[in-house]
Amino acid sequence: MVQLLYCEMVDAKCLEHDNILPLYGVSFTIVDLCLIYPWYENGHIMDYLKKKPDVNRFDLASTFGQTPYS
Repeated sequence: MVQLLYCEMVDAKCLEHDNILPLYGVSFTIVDLCLIYPWYENGHIMDYLKKKPDVNRFDLASTFGQTPYS
């Protein structure tokens, strides 16, 4: 599990894209291991949709396909 998380951290640290949050770092305790990303005021997508129910969901969804791998 630790090796898998390490690989995820290395991959995340190398990504640079408008639709992907930058990885700031990691935090370890005896019971927890956390990846640290910046705080975004609108939260995750479901929070955003609750705040803006009239947003064009098709336009929003089309941005999800704009990944570094497309």
